[in-house]
Amino acid sequence: DPAAQGLRGLPVALYQYQDVFCVSHEARALGVRKHSSPKEALGLLAPAGGHLLHAFMRQYPGPRVWYARYAQFGRRVADYIRRIVGGTGVVERSSVDEVYADVSRRCD
Repeated sequence: DPAAQGLRGLPVALYQYQDVFCVSHEARALGVRKHSSPKEALGLLAPAGGHLLHAFMRQYPGPRVWYARYAQFGRRVADYIRRIVGGTGVVERSSVDEVYADVSRRCD
């Protein structure tokens, strides 16, 4: 989202249904953690000029979060890690935002 470009480098957390599910490194440094309540996260973010963002909602087929952009960037990060690891390691994507990489063969 082009509007989000101004948030780069700032403490930011994303929430839905009273649950924080995505936290920037800058926000983690302030003590914001995954599964914090939005109220708790905002209390840590606001004094530092941080932002608490609500996930996009869609109306059909019901009030659900729209993860398409989030998933798209998760795939891009996984693909980037695969390129770095190359054929010498194993990369395994475990969820929309988690990737495990075994790079031990590159260390030999």
